Amino acid sequence: MLDRAAEPEALAHWSKLLDEGASRPSIASDIESSPEFRRDEVQSVFRQYLGRDADSAALDLFAERLAAGETVVAIDALLIVNEHPAELTDMRQPFHNILDRQRRLVTPRKDSNTVA
Repeated sequence: MLDRAAEPEALAHWSKLLDEGASRPSIASDIESSPEFRRDEVQSVFRQYLGRDADSAALDLFAERLAAGETVVAIDALLIVNEHPAELTDMRQPFHNILDRQRRLVTPRKDSNTVA
């Protein structure tokens, strides 16, 4: 998952958790929640879409966004449509870049054919 061999201490830690009954999915989730995994994810996305490594500011920003619940897919979208991803603060700017207008909230219309 981390694209490297486990250190002996980490291997002992995860093995102990498995021996104590932890599930493999819960251990995988713990690893995916690690700062190292998040930073690796950000680097992977930058390499895929921009052909380069993330600079330290972008790496920190997007790793923090992943920690806060942002998805890798959302970060993909940000990188695809914005030349300076580290300057983004939310999803409104890419929307504006693509459609050349601000995002509008749409209220669904109620009509007689709609089931509530």
